[in-house]
Amino acid sequence: MASSSTEGLLPADGNLTSYDQREDGNMMEMVEVVVDRAKNELNETGRNILADVSQSVDDSLEQVNQAKDDTLAQVNRVRDDTLMQVNRAAQAVQAVQAAQPVQPVQAQAAQPAICACVQNNTCPCKGTFSFSR
Repeated sequence: MASSSTEGLLPADGNLTSYDQREDGNMMEMVEVVVDRAKNELNETGRNILADVSQSVDDSLEQVNQAKDDTLAQVNRVRDDTLMQVNRAAQAVQAVQAAQPVQPVQAQAAQPAICACVQNNTCPCKGTFSFSR
């Protein structure tokens, strides 16, 4: 399984130990070819690994950004819903306050006088209302 760049460098049986010392020059040339091929393959493998890692990092970053965007959108929805509920509650409080009659200060001050006239039997409404003690 010799390629065109190593043809004639490898023995027919593929065993490098069958070379004798006279063929050291050919052996060095073959070693250089093998080393160059290994370097090229290693560089290609390194580039492939780097490309895979880069793609994985890009994918992870995209997932993190999508999760961040989803979380931010959810937080904004919760904030908007909460503000809407607070506004509704404030409007309800205002409506209740507007519906409650304001007790005038004079009416509260007049109450002891009414009680006194009933007790003294000098009530101008005598006979109209029945008061129990």
